Amino acid sequence: MKQESQKTERNYGIDLLRMVSMVMVVLLHILGGGQLLETAEPHSARYALLWLLEIAAYCGVNCYGLISGYVGYGHKWNPANLIKLWLQVFFYTSSLCLLFKFITPRAIGLRTVIKAFIPLYSSAYWYFSAYFCMFFFLPFFNAAMERFSKRTATALVAALVVFLSVYPVVYPDIWIVSGGYSAVWLSALYLIGAYVKKYEVLRCIKKWVFLPVYSLGVLFVWGIRFASALFLPAFSEKANRLLSYTSPAILLCAVALLGLFSVLPVKGNWQKAVRFFAPASFGVYLIHWNKCLRGYYPAVFSRFAEYPAVLTVLLVIASALAIWLAASCIDVLRIKLFALLRLDRFAAFLPRKLTAFFQKIKQYHS
Repeated sequence: MKQESQKTERNYGIDLLRMVSMVMVVLLHILGGGQLLETAEPHSARYALLWLLEIAAYCGVNCYGLISGYVGYGHKWNPANLIKLWLQVFFYTSSLCLLFKFITPRAIGLRTVIKAFIPLYSSAYWYFSAYFCMFFFLPFFNAAMERFSKRTATALVAALVVFLSVYPVVYPDIWIVSGGYSAVWLSALYLIGAYVKKYEVLRCIKKWVFLPVYSLGVLFVWGIRFASALFLPAFSEKANRLLSYTSPAILLCAVALLGLFSVLPVKGNWQKAVRFFAPASFGVYLIHWNKCLRGYYPAVFSRFAEYPAVLTVLLVIASALAIWLAASCIDVLRIKLFALLRLDRFAAFLPRKLTAFFQKIKQYHS
């Protein structure tokens, strides 16, 4: 299939999924970073509801990875995109660190400040570090997916699912996938997303199927987890492997949401809202999960456990939405600031100059 060079119509449903998946990521950080899952009494109503919410949101990271392949396939690889991303990460690691250093000087040491100015080296954000590594392989991924026959591409995707998703349930981390916290897993998600885009796999499925598949996937993982804990404690460790980014059930949930949102009509004011907030999605992650900020999560969110179970869940959801909205607005301002400083032009200018420089060196030696 020939790669299309012309611009395709923007899918606002995918942009909406980008926003929803980031809300899910915030939910995970509130539940985990806020120690709500740790402090909930096992097998209580609060414990059951919070874990159901955790499992329902767990595919958010996979959704983001699938979107990168779904959107990236068919587009020219541009080094400027990585420079813009690095500038965004650097902006938040450095500015938030200096802000907290000013507010709480004793809590932020010199070593922390230095690390804030070298975010890639210090692994300030695991997703950024993994994506940075994967980015240099994207031209090869796109070229392979472009040139492979459908049979070969299907075999590749099947192998990725079997060896990186299904097999680790039996033998965890044998392929150094690190539970999904790695460039290897992000690469697999990219290729799966690209495959879905190229062959329009999800368009062959009835629209009404996606939501039930997602719901059944969530309930399956939730049910297996609790059934093993109650009746088969020796099996609980293996059952817990279903709750990871590489889990086949969690991957299926992410693919189902990708299918659901890819055909979701987004029009009118909703389209305007998506166009406004979608570009700020990654900024939400960089802001709310900054190392200087996440340390306050236990003190802030563990208090929700004092309320009835249903109210605790509602407070977690409301907090995630509030954090997402506040951080999105902040990143929209950051986007405007970068535009004012013409940093996007700088990001595009730098690769061109470097290319011209290396070409001159090549000509000189030849």
